[in-house]
Amino acid sequence: MDKKRRVIETKKSAALDKSKARGKYFDLQKIFDKLNREYFEGQIKATIVWSKRKQVRKIYRKTMEVGNYSVEQRMITINSALDRSFVPLYYVACVVHHEMLHHKYSTPFVPLGSDGRRLFHTSEFKKDEKLFRHYDRSVRWERKNLPRLKYY
Repeated sequence: MDKKRRVIETKKSAALDKSKARGKYFDLQKIFDKLNREYFEGQIKATIVWSKRKQVRKIYRKTMEVGNYSVEQRMITINSALDRSFVPLYYVACVVHHEMLHHKYSTPFVPLGSDGRRLFHTSEFKKDEKLFRHYDRSVRWERKNLPRLKYY
């Protein structure tokens, strides 16, 4: 009986995660699936969701994390501030592609001097990141629009 309950709970959890990928303007699961086929031969096995929207008044933030990959949960979280009408699809796709690369490269532990910090963006990672069709365009768009993105 416990095994059957776990299967049902797993199916509910998967359905819930897929619903968290649908935003007002972008469906992250569709973006993820397309990128997975085009750039990763379908090898990326991770969940993708929008971050929780904060129900507070709009404020300007000094810093902003547009995406995050959790190795432990195998989950990509995209900042819900990107789910807005003025944000182009190619930019959201670039952020998703970047986070998928974190899954591919699994954030190796690379000692740097005595502090033993992890190196997230290796030269190989950066090389693969630039393979994204709209990489340069996305970088230019981000530089121009980052102040606007930070106000949410």
